[in-house]
Amino acid sequence: MKRLLIASVLAASLLLSGCNPNDPTTTIPSAAETTTAAESETVEETTTSEEPTDPTGYPPVEDIESPNLKDGVWDDIISGIRIKGGQDKNPEISWKPVEGAKEYAVYMIDTDAGNFLHMKKCGITGTKIKAGSLDVKEYVGPNPPEGTHNYMVIIYALKDTPETYPGSKSAPFLREKFENRLNESATILACGSISGTYSAK
Repeated sequence: MKRLLIASVLAASLLLSGCNPNDPTTTIPSAAETTTAAESETVEETTTSEEPTDPTGYPPVEDIESPNLKDGVWDDIISGIRIKGGQDKNPEISWKPVEGAKEYAVYMIDTDAGNFLHMKKCGITGTKIKAGSLDVKEYVGPNPPEGTHNYMVIIYALKDTPETYPGSKSAPFLREKFENRLNESATILACGSISGTYSAK
């Protein structure tokens, strides 16, 4: 029965490929070759991908969420545009705890304005920032001069407390440089981010 099935598969393959089994120039693959090819396909299908990481190469901070981010757009309340209802209140951000993390550092940047830094909150021992809980030294809301800009929130899980936290509000966020400084004194265990847009109009 098994030989009959293999013969049927070979015949169908030859017909689909336009080969004539009665033509002496036609090379017919053996049953062993057919089986090896099938096994190779099975191996390829069952190959698993590696564990996902942040683009910087760190393991991910998981389950980052914000009720102020809906369908990829930030709420007006977090912005600095008063005529749109902006109140300069920081968004609520929550995330899954990272094993071994002593604290977290959270930044928000405008990736369409040279990584302009809008939020810097450090020394967080929990896994949530409440909406409107940051002061003017820690947060300034989105206020693009024109068009639509992308605002990214980045969370770092740290093994220790760093000597200093790099970055100052309303200045460019030099990601690689900042991460090197954090890693040197605190060890970054994981990193994750979420992004949303906000428009001037």
